[in-house]
Amino acid sequence: MPTLSTMPHLTIGLTLEDSVSIMLHQNQPYWLDEITDGYVDNRFKVSYHPKKSDTLIIHDRVWDAQIELPMASLQNEAFDLPNWYNDQIPVITEK
Repeated sequence: MPTLSTMPHLTIGLTLEDSVSIMLHQNQPYWLDEITDGYVDNRFKVSYHPKKSDTLIIHDRVWDAQIELPMASLQNEAFDLPNWYNDQIPVITEK
């Protein structure tokens, strides 16, 4: 039996939450962001909604706000996450 050190490394890859967070991070700045902020590290935290299995929650540390992202949106090939998030800024800033 091979030892653990000789076995090939298997990875699961990025989780859906990580992928959404990275895409949002890479497309900064968003509408109403201070241009001088540039990229804000660890700005987005994405997690599954505790009560709705078909929804992700995006927490934006810059705005200290949360917004729900339906999984159905991510399944649509035409869905543009950064533009969708830009459209959410007025909702986020009203809260």
